[in-house]
Amino acid sequence: FQALCFDLFAPTARRLGEWWIEDRITFTDVTIGLCRLQQLVHELSDRYAPRDPGPEAPSLLLAVPPGEQHVFGLTLMAEVFRQGGWRVTVVSDGTAGELIELVRQERFAALGLSLTDERFYQPTLKLVSKLRAASANPSIALMVGGRAFVEAPERVTEIGADLFAATAQEALAAADSMIRQAATLP
Repeated sequence: FQALCFDLFAPTARRLGEWWIEDRITFTDVTIGLCRLQQLVHELSDRYAPRDPGPEAPSLLLAVPPGEQHVFGLTLMAEVFRQGGWRVTVVSDGTAGELIELVRQERFAALGLSLTDERFYQPTLKLVSKLRAASANPSIALMVGGRAFVEAPERVTEIGADLFAATAQEALAAADSMIRQAATLP
């Protein structure tokens, strides 16, 4: 399942974006293509989904900051973490208030933010401090990813991220390790 997502679907999504930038296809074409890719990911996930990880499994809130529209990577990240035994909540179009309320209500082990459009970086920086302050888990781990962090790696430190990884698989391995280490601390 993961091979299909990362060896076929992710490059297809990138190609759609390149074609749009090159003015070979319309925004509508890109939108329809990405919607279909997301449908395929969800359909296949339903077939290969692991058992319910149960209430003791670590929980992850994956979100894009308000205004961000690039959510396909978030979809793939969610599936990798689900396959890895995590309970995953995905918010792809929430407001800042909704995200704050979610972290206030549930004790997430980690919060993952995906940011592609650098125009939303400054508001995301402010949002992160509000999310940490409101979190029911005072030691919530912050994971960040997306082009806005790849192209400006200093943002990872500036935003106070605990984790940044180049791939979803690396993020899962690092998050699992972080959770195990936290469990062994007194």
